[in-house]
Formats: sequence, C-alpha cells, structure tokens
Amino acid sequence: MTFTTPVLQIDPPELRGAEPLPAESFDALSQARREAILSPYMHKVADPIDGENNWITFDQIDQSTHYAIQTTTTGLPTLLPKFYADSVSIKQLQSTSCDNRPSPRELIKTYLEASQKHFGALLPEAAKAIGPLPKSCQISILIPAAAREEAPFIGRTLRAFASQSVDFDTFEIVVFLNCLDSSGQVDERSRKTISAMEEVKRMNPQLNIRPFFAALPEQEVWTIGRIRKLLMDSTLLRSYERSRKRPEHILFTTDADCTGVHPQLIEHTLSQMHKHPEIDSLRGSIDWDWKALASDPLLLFSVRLMSTLDAHRRLTDPTYGVGTPSFAIRAERYADAGGYNALDRVGEDMDLMARLKANRAGSSVYTPIARGGPKTRIWTSLRRAERAMEIDNTPPQNMWFVDGARFQLSDPEVRQEKRPREQSFHDLLEAPDFNGRIEELAAKTFHTYAQPHSTHNPVTARDLAEIIHRYSGVQFTFSEDDTQVRVKNLERLKEYLIHFHENAERYWKTRFQLEW
Repeated sequence: MTFTTPVLQIDPPELRGAEPLPAESFDALSQARREAILSPYMHKVADPIDGENNWITFDQIDQSTHYAIQTTTTGLPTLLPKFYADSVSIKQLQSTSCDNRPSPRELIKTYLEASQKHFGALLPEAAKAIGPLPKSCQISILIPAAAREEAPFIGRTLRAFASQSVDFDTFEIVVFLNCLDSSGQVDERSRKTISAMEEVKRMNPQLNIRPFFAALPEQEVWTIGRIRKLLMDSTLLRSYERSRKRPEHILFTTDADCTGVHPQLIEHTLSQMHKHPEIDSLRGSIDWDWKALASDPLLLFSVRLMSTLDAHRRLTDPTYGVGTPSFAIRAERYADAGGYNALDRVGEDMDLMARLKANRAGSSVYTPIARGGPKTRIWTSLRRAERAMEIDNTPPQNMWFVDGARFQLSDPEVRQEKRPREQSFHDLLEAPDFNGRIEELAAKTFHTYAQPHSTHNPVTARDLAEIIHRYSGVQFTFSEDDTQVRVKNLERLKEYLIHFHENAERYWKTRFQLEW
C-alpha cells in the first residue's frame, strides 16, 4: 500500500487530563411552561415524505417550537431558548466573566500549550502530516475513522460532500485513519477503506481531502475523546499557524459512516456563523439512513419512536443532552472550552457542549450552542441498530441509554460488517412474529424513556404512549402492570410503514438530489 501522507507511529504518552465534569444541574421548568411551549404543535402531524398523515420527525418538532419561542438575545429564530442557557449551574472552567474573553489568538495559544504537554511531539507531527491550512479554507470537516470498520461507509460519506453548494476552496476534509497494527502493517480490511477513500479522491479531484494515517496501540488510553482531541487539536495548530493572515476558522466534526449530507450544509453553517458572531457553535440536525429505514419496517418503527421521544424530551427537559455528528464550532471557542476530554470513552461531544454552556452561563450577549436547522442535516448509519435488532430485537436507544442491556454500542458484534439482508420489507411486515416484535420494541422503548419518579419531569410509559399518539396517530394499550404493550390500531401503523417504504427513495432523490 502506498501512502500519500506520512504514517505516524504513535506511542501512548502518559495519560493526562482533567477529572470528568460533574453532571449538569438545571432549574426546572414548570409544567405550565412546558405545556405552553408544546401546545401549538401537539396535534399537528408533518410527513417526512409528502406532507400529511404520517409521523413527524424530531427536526420538524425542534424547528417549529424554536421558531415559536423566540426568547433569545438575537434575531436567529433557531437559537436555543434563553432558559436553556440561563439555567446552567455547573462551575465555570475558564473565566470569571462570561462576556469578556482574551483575543482568539491568545485563547488558542494557551490551549495549544496545554495540548502539547498532553500529546508531546505527536501534535506538531500530526499537523505536519496533514499539511498547511490553505488561505481560502474557512471550515475544516474533521472525520475520525477506524479503517478496519469503515470500508462500507467512508466512500459514501466523502462523496456526499461533493454535492455542496459552496466553492470547494472554502472547505477541506481531514480524515484521521487508524489503519496499522502494532508491527506497522496494513490489514486487508484497512486496505479496503483506504482504497475507497482514494477512489473518491480520484473521481472527485475538486474535493480537498487530507488523510493522515496512524497506528494506534490497543491500550485503553486511546479513547474516542483522545482520538477526536488529536484530530481537532492538530487542525487547530494549523489554524493558529495561519491565523495572522486569516484569523477566522470553523471546526466541523462528523463521523465516517454518514449516508447523506444536506447540499447546503457548509453554505448555511458559514452563513449563520458569519451573520451571528454571538454564536459560539452550531449544532446541526441529524436523521438516520433512509435506505436502511425503507428496507425494514421494524427498524423504521423503532427509530421513529426513538426520534420522536428524544425530541419531546429535549423540549420539555432542558437537562437532557444530545450528541450529534453535525457540529460546527469557532476555533477559539473550542480552545476556550478546553477541547475534548481525552478520558471520555463515550459522550465526548456532550461533554464538550456542557463546558461550552458553562463558559457562557449568565451571558446576556452570547449563545454557546445554536440549532442549525434542516439545512445542517446529516443522515447517519444505522448499522449498529440493525445488528442489535437482528440479534436480540433491541431498540436502538438501548445501546446508549440502558446499562447492562443485552446488546451495547461497545459490543464486538455491533462493529462487524453488515451482512446481506435475508428478508424483504414485505416479508418482515407479514411475518407471523411481526406484531409481537413491534409490541416488544414499543415496551422496551417506553421503559427506557419513562421517568415516573423524576422530580423534574416525571413521565410514565402511558404518558409516552400518549405523546406518540399525538404526533403519529398510533395508539397503544397497556396491561394492568404496564409491562405489556399492544398496538391498538396496527393497520394505521402498517400504512405509514408501507408509505415510507414506497416513497422514500423518490423523495430522497428529488428533494435532496443525493445518491440512494
């Protein structure tokens, strides 16, 4: 295998890093306030396909509600409600003033000095391997990729950026590939990933793809937090070295298994960040792989159930965090927040967002995190959810939220290459166990999201079922002890599932003009 950039042989330095942050604590919203926010939208149904009689997606819920609130200090209607920022009470990490900060260059310099102590010579070596930051580059798309796992996805992820509506000089794509074993050899699975990436570069020469390769040892010190930290910090160093000529730079982090990127994602992100200097970061929209959803009615049901309950909980419970594979942040704000926590094995994105909010707590000027809206949408792979359902009929959210669940995000089985689907959509829909599997998925999902003893936002499984009914029209009944769930109007649910199956590809190609 011939590499186009240097290969970094990485020896793990001494593990350093701050203690994990304490959990956030927010002032509770009143029940009346929650109901007032939601009431205009509870009985409206928006179809992700063609407009009526189908399940609303969480992006549509978010967007409509945040347009309705408009209680922020700026004119951007999709910003987080002001109560979200005002109620943060975790300790300040950087400065005693939430509105006064050192210059961007000084913030970045201070942070890089600390990062150099953590990574040692590795940090400048990584920056050198990537190469200088072009003068015209306004935003860096940063993708960590485990080369042994991403061969089926990396090509599609990179190709998705070939449809962006901006000049290609405006952005670069930096891919950090871990592809060597301890002896420095490339295994066959890694070769496939590298070949897929090189093929995209060959077919799309307009894309400024900058890969760098590294051999990460198997020791546990190489957490996802540390991997993202090296990727972000090496690009931050390149930005700092260029900053006297062009100080403004946006860091955008995403994953290697995206299945689609909105064609205006970069244009819209840059536009909002330039128009609104009071925004520190922009959290993009997320949806799931429509091709996978359209091929499996059980997967479609469980993912839409999860998405709707996630959205509702975010709107009614400001303590509820969420990660995203679409996140843009100003270089200096990333530095001021302390960067990624190298100790984080999961939830590294949510941890960074918590510190961003902490740094601006009480501010009347700045918004630490703004919602980007539909134009910042990225569709992400459902490979893990597909595998979980195949093995144990496990709903997707259980991999993240349920300790001790039969199938977890970290299980080796979840990271295997996807196997060919054995049953068609209609075979699954008409299978004798379909009703039972649907009801099992519903019961597990409601059990995961129910918080009957919460002092902030108590909610039972029956409450959640009523929320789903309001948004989708699907009704549920419960056993006396709430352990068994039944779908009351299963035929209505099946109509929605079939409708999505038959129309998703047409809508995808005509609306987004992306490959299916």
